[in-house]
Amino acid sequence: MSIDKNDLLNKMKNELKPELTTISYNTWINTLDIQSISGNHIVFVATSEFHKDFIENKYRDLILNTLAFITNRNWTYSVIDLEEKAKMEENNNPSLKKSSNKNDSLDPKYTFETFVVGKNSDLAHAAALAVSNAPGVNYNPFFIYGGVGLRKNAFDASYW
Repeated sequence: MSIDKNDLLNKMKNELKPELTTISYNTWINTLDIQSISGNHIVFVATSEFHKDFIENKYRDLILNTLAFITNRNWTYSVIDLEEKAKMEENNNPSLKKSSNKNDSLDPKYTFETFVVGKNSDLAHAAALAVSNAPGVNYNPFFIYGGVGLRKNAFDASYW
């Protein structure tokens, strides 16, 4: 028996919508897509690596229970992000390969490698490293507060 992935996705979203706040639903569930269904395994597509990690860690049981409720079957699933999906498509079709690098838009002077850590910036530097190494786990949201002229903007998103 073949299951239509769009039909299953729509049913899952409809079941989960009343279970979550509007913001949580729109942020985490409504943006999900299904790459493929093979047997009892679903491959979801998330919009980012952070989104992928959140779906895998925070919503695993809720999604599995909802899928079991809808289909009366036990499921497993994995999540890939859009970058992984693009790589998979490139591997299947070499003519789609892109020559651009993910970090091409970053100014090289605004990286951890070039940042000079001093006595008054070592704590902020350590916190920024922790955030960049484990997004959404520590210091979420990452917020630096201080007076004018204290180089707070040195830790804005353009660094990562």
